[in-house]
Amino acid sequence: MLNFKWLTPLLLVTSLIMLSGCDTSSLAGNDNPEPTTSPTTAPTTSPTPSPKPETNIITYKIIDPDGNLHKGEEIYSDPEELNLDFLKDMINEYDYGRFLMTVDLNEVSDAEDISDDMFIDDVPVYLNIDSNTLNYTIQTPDNMVYRGQISYTDADDIDLDFIPKALEQYTNGRFNIILSINETQFGGMKKTGQTKSYDENGSEDMSIHDDGYYQAGVNRSYSRSNDTVHDLATGLMWQDNSDILSVKKQWLTDENYKMERFSDTSGDTATTYCDRLVLGGYSDWRLPSIHELQTIVNYGKNGQAMDTIFRYKSSEAYWTSTSNSGSYIRGAWTVSFSLGTLGYYDKNIEKPVRCVRDIQK
Repeated sequence: MLNFKWLTPLLLVTSLIMLSGCDTSSLAGNDNPEPTTSPTTAPTTSPTPSPKPETNIITYKIIDPDGNLHKGEEIYSDPEELNLDFLKDMINEYDYGRFLMTVDLNEVSDAEDISDDMFIDDVPVYLNIDSNTLNYTIQTPDNMVYRGQISYTDADDIDLDFIPKALEQYTNGRFNIILSINETQFGGMKKTGQTKSYDENGSEDMSIHDDGYYQAGVNRSYSRSNDTVHDLATGLMWQDNSDILSVKKQWLTDENYKMERFSDTSGDTATTYCDRLVLGGYSDWRLPSIHELQTIVNYGKNGQAMDTIFRYKSSEAYWTSTSNSGSYIRGAWTVSFSLGTLGYYDKNIEKPVRCVRDIQK
């Protein structure tokens, strides 16, 4: 028996709060990162330069994405001659992840091992899907902050000049550096797509302060490759092939539903379909949660409430991995792409499926 209930999602208006740094143009590698403003902790005047020593030494500590600590030192005369092969070798070992790095210039470090609270917060960055992406944040000894992004194919050829360019401005002190490889950090909720406001009678009324009025959030941004759509605002990759229109699955098999095993998704189900999907060269697909599937609804459209980059779309309700809770555990949530509304159905009902994976994986 079909149990059905439509709900209108609450569209939250959020503010994006980004920690400001200073102009990154002097430290940029191959790319031109977006400039930021000086942090409130930065001095209002430039420090008086000290005589440059003939020989410099850096002592570094690095926490790699697996949590391993690496220590070492490098001696150089000219910053352009600084050998950073040790860092390139580490980067080459990872497809994605974050490195936390401290560099002490011409002084003995009295700091303990690296911890997260030593570093400033990240700001939103976005992936270049066609190559590897390294995003960096450098905090200098006098609390200036530089940020930028570099794209590369092979870590051996990566341009790390932003590090010696930062070092050459100082004679001593500590630098805290964050390096993020193929990893997204987001500053807030994605825009809903709604650009107009309506009153209770369906008449346009921009005096109503809802999403159509504020249009707050991260811009909707996508790219496409090999029957997949990459959402650059959320870091999610979506299945977008002909199966979207032809494949329908139960959330539970008839047997598990009859035996009231309402959490057992084994067998020929929506969950196992996604688990077994191989598409675009990836095999780590999964059934999206209700919140994930909602992110690709464009609330500025109806009938097929999705962005045009999706080639395969319909107005049907699609399964999510989110089970109903409370008294109706035999139901699971769906997202309808007619109007973007939410509902739930008995888990033994067949519904279409759109699988998802994380881009950084």
